[in-house]
Amino acid sequence: MRLVYPLSFSPIILIGWKRIATLQPKYWLAETPQALALMRLGRQSAERERISGISCNDF
Repeated sequence: MRLVYPLSFSPIILIGWKRIATLQPKYWLAETPQALALMRLGRQSAERERISGISCNDF
């Protein structure tokens, strides 16, 4: 007995996997805690830079 899948079935699977992949956090491929720590440090420094650019004169 041989299963035959229609060709229109495979794009549906691909679309489903694409939706699942987009729901994953950006760091889900990171393999080491060090990589996660570097990403966190980068995010924190960007936030500090953004905050330091705000002055009382802006309000």
